[in-house]
Amino acid sequence: MRLQIATAVAGLAPCAGLSVTVVIVGWMLLENAALAGESSLLEQPFPTSSAILQRPVEPQRYQPRVEPSRIVEEIPNTLFQTQAARAGEATVPTLRLDLPPPPALAERMASKKPDGGPQKIGFNRRIADFLERSLAVSRSWRWQAQADGEQITRLQVTSPGAAALRVGLRVRGLPATGELRFYSGRVGQGRAYRVSAKHIVQLVSANQSAGVNAGENPEVYWSPTLEGDRAVVEVRVRSRADLNKVDLEVDAVSHLTVDPRQSNSFLPSVAARCNLDVNCYTTRGQSGDDISDAVAKMVFTSGAYTGLCSGTLLADRAHSKTPFFLTARHCVSTAAEASSLETVWFYESASCNSPSQSANTQFRSGGASLLESYANNDMTLLRLNEQPPAGAVYAGWNWDTEGDRYTAIHHPEGDWKKISFGASQSRYQCLKTTADQVACNPSSDGTYFRVFIDKGFTEQGSSGSGVFKDNAYLVGTLTAGSGACNDAYAVYGRLQTGYDNGLGKWLENNKIGFLENPQPDSYQSGITVVSGWACVPGAAPDAPEIGQITIEIDGSTVLRASYGTRRTDTQSVCGDTNNGFGLLINTNRLGTGSHSLRALADGYEILSLIHI
Repeated sequence: MRLQIATAVAGLAPCAGLSVTVVIVGWMLLENAALAGESSLLEQPFPTSSAILQRPVEPQRYQPRVEPSRIVEEIPNTLFQTQAARAGEATVPTLRLDLPPPPALAERMASKKPDGGPQKIGFNRRIADFLERSLAVSRSWRWQAQADGEQITRLQVTSPGAAALRVGLRVRGLPATGELRFYSGRVGQGRAYRVSAKHIVQLVSANQSAGVNAGENPEVYWSPTLEGDRAVVEVRVRSRADLNKVDLEVDAVSHLTVDPRQSNSFLPSVAARCNLDVNCYTTRGQSGDDISDAVAKMVFTSGAYTGLCSGTLLADRAHSKTPFFLTARHCVSTAAEASSLETVWFYESASCNSPSQSANTQFRSGGASLLESYANNDMTLLRLNEQPPAGAVYAGWNWDTEGDRYTAIHHPEGDWKKISFGASQSRYQCLKTTADQVACNPSSDGTYFRVFIDKGFTEQGSSGSGVFKDNAYLVGTLTAGSGACNDAYAVYGRLQTGYDNGLGKWLENNKIGFLENPQPDSYQSGITVVSGWACVPGAAPDAPEIGQITIEIDGSTVLRASYGTRRTDTQSVCGDTNNGFGLLINTNRLGTGSHSLRALADGYEILSLIHI
């Protein structure tokens, strides 16, 4: 965002997270039901204040013993090969939705404000604006049954000249046992993905339940980014599935002018030349963790465009490995935008000032849940729907102090990861004056602070990025900036303000508990009991504490547990006894081998009194 500052300087318009590895003998069938007694109460905020901060939270590297399964799984793109995976798939009829070429790029991107807002890399094109709407509705699609009874329908969307596409599907009905596949039409280079219908339905349902925070078109699911100007969508349902329950519509396609994951003529090297390659500087703190590995590039689709920002993976005090992700409100502020989120990790040069991209770059397309969003410090807290890749770092956090030297790590203009250096000067109160500008005035109790950047720069795409103390502690997120290379100002929303607004209840993670069964490294087969307890120490007796216990297996939420059973042995820790949870699962179809299981209380991983 563009910055306007009123100033004398002219020209400046205590536990470990429990992750249990379970070895399954045989196959597992996940029973798909919310059990009786499940609470529908929303989580109640716990009183937290920045005054009670005892010590900063330290960063921690994410190194799982077992890599969690992905919500959006990359698969081989065999669609355009001469031999499909199964002979019958090669003859599935394909409905073509060919849009006309868009107007000149400069005209279509006129909505991109060069002085502020998220970096825009694409514009959305409604199918009904160009084609007969009935063609895009699932009741007109042709299905073909395979030898095993599975039924498949396929459609292709083309938007000429796009560097990449995202397909927006309006979801009104979809059998939970189905699956969607998305293929890039770029032969020999494009990627392909699959995602369960159950995940899509859950995501859309969560968006629609977000009330005033739902955002525009909450029932639209945005596909992963697909290279090229042609994308194929495949819907698969099991044999004997009722096709009348499939109610989908190809609502829109987001026409991207660049592929956000790859080096190309526009990205990287589009940022100002005074931006500094992060790999030319030391970014490790005293713990040895590289704080730059906490920063990811964000790709998200809003009502009219696809944009880029920066964000930071953030630790909670319990180091529960809950994937909290912090960014700016002017980047993401609704549940619909959050659910469209893709993150690009380790998007950087291969080495200091190298012209090659790091081979470690990884993409995640599972989306996120909106937890909090505040206008008074332009800050949004998300929870990623899947874990980051191994090697990412959960950033620590602390409060800002006037005069401190800080390091900013970000993706200006969507470029490879860059670094800036500066000193905190004073605090400000800022108000948004237009869609792209804020006006700031000095204030001793301001909810923002200003950093004089004496080395490096920030630009569009840097929005939402963190600024760090001692290469370890995030103290704020970028809202706006102004000035010139190596002589610029940036304004950051204060984390301390966000904490007092309500982030504290997430970052302190006051919930404790114990997953009693199954035990770590145990062998399970057949019917297995998942059981334990969870509570909020110090909560009023018999008051609502935990809204929902969910069980994740291999990174995917698969079951909800009944919560609130009597456990007299928790009285001394919790202050009451209605803290037990449990459910039965049939482990006969998961597959032989090692699997990870987690229990979460209202999204927090349940803590253990033992170290795993």
